[in-house]
Amino acid sequence: MASVLDREAIVAPKTFNRWLIPAAALAIHLCIGQVYAFSVFKIPLMSRFDVGEVSVG
Repeated sequence: MASVLDREAIVAPKTFNRWLIPAAALAIHLCIGQVYAFSVFKIPLMSRFDVGEVSVG
């Protein structure tokens, strides 16, 4: 009976491109970081254009 922890189940096949993992992780971190980076510019934009938070976001 095959188990989830057998070697065949946990080792990637030879055709698997391992470079896709760092690229996907970078894309996810850039998307998450965009939200936090915008919070740095939100208050100066609100004071510069004298608008509310909804108008800036």
